[in-house]
Amino acid sequence: MRPLGLSTLAVASAAIAVVLLLLAGAWLGASDIVPGTRLAVLARVVALVLGVVASLQLILAYGLWELRAWAWPLGIGVTIAAIALTVLSAGRGTPGAHLLFLLLEIGALWYLLTERVQEALRAGRGQD
Repeated sequence: MRPLGLSTLAVASAAIAVVLLLLAGAWLGASDIVPGTRLAVLARVVALVLGVVASLQLILAYGLWELRAWAWPLGIGVTIAAIALTVLSAGRGTPGAHLLFLLLEIGALWYLLTERVQEALRAGRGQD
């Protein structure tokens, strides 16, 4: 049986992927505003990075939902990267939102590091 926390993380990861895909589309659209400039190139690079991260989030959502063993290291890596990006973006946006995201990411990492989660993913549906 899948722990409720893993279900929650899987759904959250899928939702984050959708938001990131929307952001990637916005950045790609922004590149058309100033065509042929360095800003256009930067906007396309940001759109590409957001698309890659969105793909990783979708893969993670699937792995957590299906209790795949490979989802654990992917979840750890994605969450550590998210924490690093949140720390690097300090000063942007509201301090309350920044702190909330940081606390949620640290909580997700802590949860993924619990023995119960590791055991659930090891004993999940597929031994990849």
